[in-house]
Formats: sequence, C-alpha cells, structure tokens
Amino acid sequence: NKAMTTKVVHTLMNLLDNENNLMKLSNFERTIDEHFRKIPIDKEMEPLRVCYTGEIQVMLEKWVNYDLMGELGVMGIEVHKQYDVFDWVMYKLDASKRRRRLEHSAREYIPMDIGGEAVWNMGSYLESQEKGFDGFVHVFPFTCLPEISFMGMLEAEKNMDKFYLPHIHFSLDGSSGFEGLRTRIEAFHDLMVGNKKTNPLFRDAKYVIPDEIQNIYFKPKSNFEYFLSSIETPMSKVLTMLNPSKKLDIGFAVKNGLEFFSRNSFLDLGSLFNL
Repeated sequence: NKAMTTKVVHTLMNLLDNENNLMKLSNFERTIDEHFRKIPIDKEMEPLRVCYTGEIQVMLEKWVNYDLMGELGVMGIEVHKQYDVFDWVMYKLDASKRRRRLEHSAREYIPMDIGGEAVWNMGSYLESQEKGFDGFVHVFPFTCLPEISFMGMLEAEKNMDKFYLPHIHFSLDGSSGFEGLRTRIEAFHDLMVGNKKTNPLFRDAKYVIPDEIQNIYFKPKSNFEYFLSSIETPMSKVLTMLNPSKKLDIGFAVKNGLEFFSRNSFLDLGSLFNL
C-alpha cells in the first residue's frame, strides 16, 4: 500500500525524538524492524533499483529536493541512498573505507578531488552500474561546478559506451518546481521499465535483496544479534572519529569474538541477551 512506509518512518521518528532511555535507544534497531515488519510486501517482487546521490545538503534535505526519495518510493522504485551525514563527515575526514574504494573506481575519470562530492558520485555511479542497477539519480544546487563537471563526464559522447546506466540530473534552486521534477521522474521511470523488458544489460541483471530487507522479512535477527549490533555500531563509529587513521576496528573485533564464542559454547548465549 502506498505511503505505508512513510507513515512508519514518521512514527519511528516521533518515537526516537521522545525517547530518553539510553538502553532503549541502543536497542532501537529492534523497534525499527518490528514496525517495518508490519508492512505487507510481495516477497517475489523484483523492483527497479536506483542509486540516489548528489551534493550533500540538496540530497538530504527533502524541503529542497521536494522529497524526491519519497516520490521514487511511491512509484515502487527501490532507492539506495549513497550516504548520510555521518558518512559525509567521515568522507571529508578521509576516514571512510568506502571513500577509498570509490576513489579507486573513479580514478580513471577523476584522478583528484575537484571539490563537492564529485569523486564519490562518480564511484557510486560505476559501482551501481556494475551491480546491475536500473538507474542513477543525481541532485545538486544550481551552478555547483564539481557536480556539473561530473554530470558532463557522464553525458560526454565519447563516454557513452562506458556509462550505459541511465542517469538523470536535477539542478535545484529557488525557481525549481515540483511538477516539472515529477514529470521528468515519470519519464525516467518509463525508460527504466522499457530497459528492463528489452535491454539484456538490465533484463538479465540479478536482483539482490538488500540486507535491510533480509533482516526484516527473510532472516530476522536473533536477540543475540541485536545485542551485538547495539554495541558494535556505536563503538565502531566512536573509535573511527577518535582515531580514523587506524585500520584496526575494535568494534568488529569484539563482535566477531562474541560470535565465535557463541558458536563454540554449550551455553545458549542468545537467551542471555533477551533485551
């Protein structure tokens, strides 16, 4: 049903804003999964997949981009947002492992940082194309030179054979209008549907269920796994911020150690962490 996901998100945001219990906050992932699990889905469906990226502020602020992610979702498109605020901070501090991977992918086309999120976006485009996505959605503020440079590389005639993943770009400012944006999205949706039916590059692409969906509907986490997530995720982020140059991730080390102990112990550790 349309808009059910949006309603669940609003409910969860209200719960999160009004929650002051640290223990419940650390275990909020379970609450998220429980709420989303109530939404009925077609488990056999293979939706269109798009990569959604761009300049950080325009990309994340729905009042600027007219809630573009929501519009894509209403059309039944699976949207993969490339980063949030924490990812962006780690990217700018050069503390992101994913940044190094994307920079390596983009090096042939953008061998140096030209500002903004251009290198990140080029790497994301190439990664999405390799994974068999159906489209690439790019948003940026009007006259943003790094993003325009990136867009020009994708649209250059000499690169058309290398960049075959359909892409659409939205340059937004105070004069932008929602209806024009929606009309372009609808046309882009029709293009992706046509590719899925007739173009072997997209028709034969293997659909992979995202981990987030797997954890909610197909392979729900155990109590012990929720406990591990509640300590591993914040620990990893704090350690990365305190000492981003170190490759050793203590959070993952603790998690892996506990999992090993759980697999090789005669005790049912899952029952001990029924939070």
